[in-house]
Amino acid sequence: MTQRGPDDMRAPEDDRLAALLAGITPDDSARTEPPPDLWAGISARVADHEEEHGRDRPPVVLSTRRQGGEGRGGHTRMWQLAAAIVVVVVAIAGVLFAVGRDSTGPSADRRLVASAELDQLEPLGATRASARLVDEAGREHLVIDAHDMPPAPEGSDYELWLIDPAVSDPRSLGTVTGSEDVVVPSTIDPAKYPIVDISLEPRDGDHQHSGHSLMRGTLR
Repeated sequence: MTQRGPDDMRAPEDDRLAALLAGITPDDSARTEPPPDLWAGISARVADHEEEHGRDRPPVVLSTRRQGGEGRGGHTRMWQLAAAIVVVVVAIAGVLFAVGRDSTGPSADRRLVASAELDQLEPLGATRASARLVDEAGREHLVIDAHDMPPAPEGSDYELWLIDPAVSDPRSLGTVTGSEDVVVPSTIDPAKYPIVDISLEPRDGDHQHSGHSLMRGTLR
């Protein structure tokens, strides 16, 4: 009976493992870098996302500098996974930015102070108009929303006024042709001049109210 030495007791798997270990070289443990086009691909995808969602943010620029060495399969998959994670994070950030922007945009900066429906004092067909007094960063605006307002007769203009309750001291905000957004001068306090008036004014050089009011309403 022939005795078997320790080497004869090894399983075939041990032989394969030994062969693999024997084939390892120092290059297998060298540091590897991502493929040269990986960062450019991520930047392109981020830029496409920004363009698709119309956000005013500068494009993400990622470095394409390499330190040397060729990537291997396992490392390439790792970098691809990292790239996918970056894209997902950027996409989520874009969504959060959009939600935040929608809730804090210009309209959110305006606070409604008072409003009024303007009634016709003379027949103006289907004309409808309303007024909103809004505060924007400490400055008041009178926003007129007018529909179906016919052009003023030749030689005349429509003029917008704020008037005191006694209707004794009209303050002009200038001519109007329809819907307008007018800054209220700091010299006029809408709390003391709450009546919104649209008048017909002849172009005669007289800057006083003609007394010919067409529409009127009170801010409340």
